Amino acid sequence: MAIAGGYALTGLAVVLLGQLLVRAGMPASEAVVSAGMSGMVIYLGLLLWALACVNVARLCGWMALGSAVLAGLVGVLR
Repeated sequence: MAIAGGYALTGLAVVLLGQLLVRAGMPASEAVVSAGMSGMVIYLGLLLWALACVNVARLCGWMALGSAVLAGLVGVLR
C-alpha cells in the first residue's frame, strides 16, 4: 500500500504543483522540471511516513483522502 498509494499521491501532487507554478508565472518547461524534482522529495516523505505508520487502515484512509483532495484541486485548476 505504501508504494502504490504513495506513487498515486505523489503523481497528483506533482501535477498540482506544476499547474500552480505555471499559474504563478513560471515558464511551463521549468515548472514541469521543478515539480518533477519536488516529486522525489514528496514520495520519499510519504514512503517514510507510510513505513512508520502503525495502523494500515488509517494509512489507507489518509492516502485516499489526500488523493481525493488533490484530484479535486487538479480538476478545478484545469
